[in-house]
Amino acid sequence: MEAATFTADEAVTISLQEDDEYLGDDDFQYDAAVISSEEIGQSFVTCALSLSRFGHYATASAALLVLRFELGGPPGNRHRFKSASILARLRPLTPSAAPSLSVLKYAPERWSDAPSAQAIERRLGAGLSAGGAVQASARRAVSYTRHARRHVRGVAAGRPVLCQVQWTLEENDVEQDGLWAHFHLVLLVRHDGPFSIDVGIKTKVGFSADPRKYLLRPLKGSLGTRIVDPTLPIGEADPALDGNPDLRGVDLAGFTAFE
Repeated sequence: MEAATFTADEAVTISLQEDDEYLGDDDFQYDAAVISSEEIGQSFVTCALSLSRFGHYATASAALLVLRFELGGPPGNRHRFKSASILARLRPLTPSAAPSLSVLKYAPERWSDAPSAQAIERRLGAGLSAGGAVQASARRAVSYTRHARRHVRGVAAGRPVLCQVQWTLEENDVEQDGLWAHFHLVLLVRHDGPFSIDVGIKTKVGFSADPRKYLLRPLKGSLGTRIVDPTLPIGEADPALDGNPDLRGVDLAGFTAFE
């Protein structure tokens, strides 16, 4: 997908490429914030830049970016998203801007739901024969409780400066009920003018309430690019974030959400 600059109320048409496994119409309409979207059968993955605000971090110019993700499908859809890998990469628009473009902070670094517990009992050892009969009492039983939870982990990387963040999301493998349907990931970026952000998404899709739930199908990666322009903030007005605020004290965790 080629980079482009959009106004806040401009509609964006994302055309399907020939090798994409889409079903339905050839074009879909999304609002201007959408960065990328991908469908498999009746399931979909969508990423949008839902909030961008610009201020300073000490003496440097900084941008607060909130990425909104939606994973799901229509009611009754049996697909579930077992895992996802999301890569957000910053790219300068000019070579001179490269040294100043970097990730200052991101959220979450680690986050998880409340754990689920599963009681497990295993029998160890082989039965012993005594006069042609197998002595079942010779087996040992070991019982324990396994805990699992949905979780997300993030890590920043780059050379010579941090220019990308990768988040890995995993479902609760006890409940096997998939990832969150809606969630927000946040970046605080140092910049020196307009820049672009690439967001790539790869997922694994299983089945819910179906014997095939143990089968996984990779969802072809979705990749999109968005120009971030400091003169064009996105999102509702907020007195705490408008007017060149000092972003050092902003709690990024307050902008994350997992539902």
